[in-house]
Amino acid sequence: AIRYPDEVEGPLYAGIAATVEGRFPAAIPYFRRVVAMDSLGLRGEGARCAACEALEQIVAVYQQMDSLAAAEREARAWIRLQPKSARAWIWLVAVLDYQGRHEEALGAYHTFATLAPEYDGGLLFLAGHRIAEGSYGEAERILREVGHIGTEAQKGEALWQLALSLRQQGRFAEALDAARRFRAVWHDDAYQSQAPYSALMQAQVLFEMGRYRESAALFDSIAGVSGPPEVPSSMRAKARVWALTHAATARAAMGDTASLAAEVEEARALGARSGHGRDRLLHHYLRGLLLAARGRPEEAVAEYRQAMSSPNTGYTRVNLELARTSLRLGRPRDAIDALRAALRGGLEGSNLYVTRTELHQVLAQAYEAAGVRDSAAAERRLVAAALRK
Repeated sequence: AIRYPDEVEGPLYAGIAATVEGRFPAAIPYFRRVVAMDSLGLRGEGARCAACEALEQIVAVYQQMDSLAAAEREARAWIRLQPKSARAWIWLVAVLDYQGRHEEALGAYHTFATLAPEYDGGLLFLAGHRIAEGSYGEAERILREVGHIGTEAQKGEALWQLALSLRQQGRFAEALDAARRFRAVWHDDAYQSQAPYSALMQAQVLFEMGRYRESAALFDSIAGVSGPPEVPSSMRAKARVWALTHAATARAAMGDTASLAAEVEEARALGARSGHGRDRLLHHYLRGLLLAARGRPEEAVAEYRQAMSSPNTGYTRVNLELARTSLRLGRPRDAIDALRAALRGGLEGSNLYVTRTELHQVLAQAYEAAGVRDSAAAERRLVAAALRK
């Protein structure tokens, strides 16, 4: 970016690096510079559209900052520049879904589908969309249909989404069965370990069933990654610290603070070797669990705040533990802020490791403690609807 100022790759990758490190505001000027430099790409006259990549990154950055109105504004500006860009439309879909505007998102998705006729994941998208809006029966119907008529890859993805949906409904025995079947058929694992990365869902369902020892053991097996020689050491560190964090969470739930203290330091060392800013902060989350267990909630809250890489797309258990500890300290408004941000994220990735139903449940308690009884009642209705089966 400094030595070759006329080359678009410099600011593009400088912006991506800042984003991955979690320096979101610093990334945006780099991406705007790329858009200004690459007018040929925007017009479709270049071999590559670096400006399109930069526009995508701008939307993603605002999304990760929980600035969803700004993300929507940027997505719509991109669509005005490139009305036939399927990429632009699918980003608008995601931003609308994150805001809970599911019907508008579905309308934008239909436009995307007309612009990308080669895309064959329509039923799976629709199922995920129905899960996000809480229409679990419809989602399950779609997923079982894909299980009959889909390709092998689609059938595997359907099992993953089925487990995800069943977890939201508290139907953990069925979710565990779906997670085990997914693990049996999905073999696209980049890392080599005692248990494959495809076992992550199974380990998480075990945690939610209260089978913490089994969950921790499975996460530990996943964390023992080596990977083929071509996998960079930073990627191995990323994979290991992620699974180790979940294993430590399960041990904390068992009350095992002795091993948790050692895992804080291991997470700090591993996170420093990862290229992902989120991973470098995970040791703060584990330290927060340790401090909370030792009866030091004020210090735990400070650690949770340091662990938050993104309010809505970071590791969502940070939001949950921050909220729970804030409630214990008599600060329901802080709990409400943390939980509402978590609900403006997706269902996958870093958000996978807590159910939305649990977030709504704790949010109901926070609203009740804050004296906002109508909102508390609305949250309880959402929980009751999710758990009715």
